[in-house]
Amino acid sequence: MRDVKIKWVAYQQGGRKEVPTNNRYYPLARFPEIETEIDWFNHHMIWSVVLDLGETSTENGDLISYAKVRFLVDDAPHERFTLYSFFEIYEGPKKSGRCIFIK
Repeated sequence: MRDVKIKWVAYQQGGRKEVPTNNRYYPLARFPEIETEIDWFNHHMIWSVVLDLGETSTENGDLISYAKVRFLVDDAPHERFTLYSFFEIYEGPKKSGRCIFIK
């Protein structure tokens, strides 16, 4: 598991109406290597992650949560958690936030 800071997409910009209220959230992860929509919908590029959500607050007008993240399945490409400094999270085609790894 890795620690992340989640910057949620504002509802006015197409994000969620509110931050998930339960402690666990299961979005799709999109890593920086995925450049096109064709790549994004390639089934080998889509991986679900599990976010164990902690506190949520507002920072500089942005809604921020802290969480621990892991892949939903064991055979996922775990190296992506060390190759990149961030990834984006989606609910289907709708972007809900950006997760930034905390060192």
